[in-house]
Amino acid sequence: MLTTEPSPDIVSYHDRQVVVLRPTDWAHWIYLTKTETELLRPMPEGSLAVETVRQGFRLGRLGRAKRLECGSFHPAASDLRSVV
Repeated sequence: MLTTEPSPDIVSYHDRQVVVLRPTDWAHWIYLTKTETELLRPMPEGSLAVETVRQGFRLGRLGRAKRLECGSFHPAASDLRSVV
């Protein structure tokens, strides 16, 4: 997993963000036809949507909030939702 500076959508939540390689850049990454600086950059503002879920709830597979019964919750990648 590669990270970069946070985009405007992420900066109020974290000091880094995962690099999202756009499909138009896949070949450039594989064949090294663009520099890392050109490819490993934050997403433009408005690319990611933040969805708030109340504490004690998480999003299920169908996007419906499910109550957690006990203990702490550490979301798996499949529980995180972002719109790119």
